[in-house]
Amino acid sequence: MKLSVASWNINGITHKPDQSNKVSKTEDPVFKEYVNKHDIVGILETKVGKNDKINIDGYHTFQVSRKKSKNNRFFGGICVAVKESLAKGVTVLTPKGGSEFVWVKLDRFFFNISVDYYVCFMYVSPDKSGKEFGIDVYDKVTDELSLYSAKGKCILLGDMNAHTHLASDFIVNDEISEGLDLPIDYTVDIPMNRRNCDRSKLNDHGKALLDMCISSGFRILNGRKIGDMLGDCTYFGPMCKNPTLIDYGLAHNDNFKDVNIFSVQDLSYLSDHCLIYAQISVNPRLADYQIDSIIKLEQIPRKYIWEDDREGIYLEHLNNQIVHNKIMSNLLNNFEINHDDINKLEESVTKMYITAAEKTFRREKKFCTAKNKPNYGKHFDKNCLKMLKEIKNMSRKLSRCPNDSELRKSYYLNRM
Repeated sequence: MKLSVASWNINGITHKPDQSNKVSKTEDPVFKEYVNKHDIVGILETKVGKNDKINIDGYHTFQVSRKKSKNNRFFGGICVAVKESLAKGVTVLTPKGGSEFVWVKLDRFFFNISVDYYVCFMYVSPDKSGKEFGIDVYDKVTDELSLYSAKGKCILLGDMNAHTHLASDFIVNDEISEGLDLPIDYTVDIPMNRRNCDRSKLNDHGKALLDMCISSGFRILNGRKIGDMLGDCTYFGPMCKNPTLIDYGLAHNDNFKDVNIFSVQDLSYLSDHCLIYAQISVNPRLADYQIDSIIKLEQIPRKYIWEDDREGIYLEHLNNQIVHNKIMSNLLNNFEINHDDINKLEESVTKMYITAAEKTFRREKKFCTAKNKPNYGKHFDKNCLKMLKEIKNMSRKLSRCPNDSELRKSYYLNRM
């Protein structure tokens, strides 16, 4: 199976959809639609205290929070959500980086992989938030990368507030070693092309991110993997001149190929950031994993509609000499009273009746199971639903046309 690990800056786990009452975004049907596609999700910038428990249906959650700021508000904060069926194989490690990053360990025995996987969800605040929550986070993560890389394989996902443009995350011309006294076991950096739809200039966070990649052997997944070959923009803040790419996925050069897909989901009205995710191949132990999530049940076949005026035609098809001859040949051709032969005979007789019915009667219309309608609340009328559909369509269009200024303006006016 493909294990999907996602990161989403939710820009506050609560909001006021009716401009008055504060509700949790985890109850919103769109939140559930986005999150339920993934196995492990790092939800960033929750902006709640440690006593405000975040609950997500079907997931075990673990959260870290910052202390209240001087203006008595919460900023930052990370919540890690793990599907209940995978909880036995996932360990959230005690955070050493405060509230700015959290490590998650995927057990190699549970997931049937060669070594343990370590996933880091990180949030690096913009420059104005101060170095403690900003650029200094890169140094802290770099120190821990060396620790966990020695124990297993690592992947990083998060909002890094870094503009990297097309600058290299590897040592350029590293293959040129003439005149250099390098160690025998020195590994040469392999150049890798990368695309980026963000045309913003390289900033200090971007330089720090690239330095971290170069020093630790990690590579940016954005713009290099199936699902995001163009390096799509991930942030559509209303105060930005243009959409930007500041949410990244990183993988070590040695396990870069382990990531099958890296992708940026469509923009949602719940946040100015897009959800990003990476998929890796695993094979969890069936004894611990929920069997119901693996077995796909076959649909119930459609019934035939009996018509009295076609009874004669049905009997005529049943009495077809060719069909009788086939059944008799099965009976007389070394037939023995055992489990296998009786099953074969039963299949032949059943097929005879089905073939006759197929030639005679009409079938019932295809049965479609009614999907559970999202519960938006008792005050959510048809007009609200129409507006929601329009916002959803606009967010999808904006994800595909990020530089359409008129579309962005219309989107934010209608979203308010």
